[in-house]
Amino acid sequence: FKNKGVPYSFFFTDFHGDYHKPSDHADKLAYDNMVKIARTGGLILQAAADREARLRFAGGRRVAPDDDEEPSEPPRLLGIQGQPLSDAECEKLGLAEGQGGLRVGAVSEGGVAKAAGMRKGDVVLSLGGKTLGREEPRDDLFAALAQVKPGVATEVVVLRDGKKTALQATWDK
Repeated sequence: FKNKGVPYSFFFTDFHGDYHKPSDHADKLAYDNMVKIARTGGLILQAAADREARLRFAGGRRVAPDDDEEPSEPPRLLGIQGQPLSDAECEKLGLAEGQGGLRVGAVSEGGVAKAAGMRKGDVVLSLGGKTLGREEPRDDLFAALAQVKPGVATEVVVLRDGKKTALQATWDK
């Protein structure tokens, strides 16, 4: 769709250890989450169909709801594949009540995280002073990323080998 200039949306629930491997069996599917995603997708499609103005393609960037407005800035990304910690993992790591984190499963080559020195296995605890909560750590990370200023070093605290390590990440745009 992107190559043809057609508006599109992409739903993705993250990578996991069995992603696209023969060991990825049906018993590992999160059926309740699939229902939530399908409902959300349906609501988005209904809202798009009910619009008076047609959706317009913005080259993969988000577009403001009013067709006369300029596209908003694309979201900043850290460049990791992160999996939220379970409550048991949070307790085992000694995190404070309500504090969560994202275990880094992969670091994108050429990304901000890689340049900051982040490694597979690190646990992201906070970004720019915003501690990730236990309930929705990805949402907390995205909210913190939205506050990042281009060209300004932002502290990312990770747990590595049982010790908190402060990394400095900088986004160009």
